Amino acid sequence: MYKIRHIRHGVAGSRDAREPVTGKQKARVYAGMAALCSLAVMTLSPAYCIPSQDSMYGPRAAGTLYQEGGVTDADLAMIEDVYSGAMASVDGRYCTEKYYQASPQGNWTRAMEVCRFYSVKPGQIQLRYAPSGSGLCQVSVEIGGADMEAVRRREAAYLAEVERLVAEAEGKTPEEKVRFFHDYLAAHCGYDDSLTRSRAYDCLVTGSSVCNGYAAAFYSLCRAAGLEANYISGKASVQGVGEIPHAWNRVKLSDGQWYYYDVTWDDSTSSDQYYGLDEAEISRDHFPETVV
Repeated sequence: MYKIRHIRHGVAGSRDAREPVTGKQKARVYAGMAALCSLAVMTLSPAYCIPSQDSMYGPRAAGTLYQEGGVTDADLAMIEDVYSGAMASVDGRYCTEKYYQASPQGNWTRAMEVCRFYSVKPGQIQLRYAPSGSGLCQVSVEIGGADMEAVRRREAAYLAEVERLVAEAEGKTPEEKVRFFHDYLAAHCGYDDSLTRSRAYDCLVTGSSVCNGYAAAFYSLCRAAGLEANYISGKASVQGVGEIPHAWNRVKLSDGQWYYYDVTWDDSTSSDQYYGLDEAEISRDHFPETVV
């Protein structure tokens, strides 16, 4: 098991506040993360780090996936409908009155876990579809084994924390907002060695999560601050270990270009090595399978 020293730093000058990381240290950290993430996949739920194989957010070829991936406004409308209905229900069950263009073969559960349902554990969200015959579907959700009062409290706590941080970032440029959110998560969250925490809520509120929580929290902070951003999951290559399940992000900045961020690895190595990379740079060792 590896141990990483998490440096609690401010949002300004963070690059200088972190100690340099040697190649040997980085290899040891990545190997530990690979072992933990692989264990999570085997013993917990695939939703912790990896997508299903039937993603509807573009083909699995990296270039076209990055070009075409992401949820649409119609996707978000359906997700908001399902989320609001489930949160208002007594038992976590809800069926939409409207019909949506949603495919049962698509990875809608993953999209809902990223865009909403910030604290509901992987595997608890069950979706069902009632096709209308015209290609549109009613969508039913059931949050299995959940105390809905507790779920509502956690969701409210998460949204309050997002609102607080977005208010703190008010007036900053897009570049400054990204730096603020990246450094805040690195300063206030640590990688979860127990492999029991994977949600955005775990990262932002309880302060401990695996890669999925970092990426989902970073995504929702950026989106709430008005930035165009994506959550990305797939595989990452670690020297001496191979490909491991992983999650990271990208954000479109003022110049209209996409920049890529791996907050988990930056935090775990106390560096900015995966901060603001272009597509060619991130593609050296990060291979997308789902873009939300």
